[in-house]
Amino acid sequence: MSLFFSYVSVLAALLSSLVALGAGCRVQLFRLAQRYPKGLSAQIERQFAPSVFPRFLRTVSFILLGLSGTAAVLGGSVALATGRVLTDTLPLGLPFLSWHVRIDALSGFFLCVLGIPLIA
Repeated sequence: MSLFFSYVSVLAALLSSLVALGAGCRVQLFRLAQRYPKGLSAQIERQFAPSVFPRFLRTVSFILLGLSGTAAVLGGSVALATGRVLTDTLPLGLPFLSWHVRIDALSGFFLCVLGIPLIA
């Protein structure tokens, strides 16, 4: 379970960074939104208005960072409570070199330490 929460934490943090990078792409996103049907396009155009867009991005980014911090604290707490060592291998990275993930009590502690400021 702590591996699942750790993965959710990392994915939410990465999505938050993608949302923050989208701040400089307002015009391109606006042009892409114009391809949708009229009813949906008008609603999307309101979100991309210069007065609304930065606030929208900031809100989504903070929500994703809060989710990341909550998942990190939950994953770290589960790892600390159980005391088990969990390992996983993901087929990412260089060919024939997998990405190995290991969560034990020490990594659970640091997940909690790093997750608390993310929630704040």
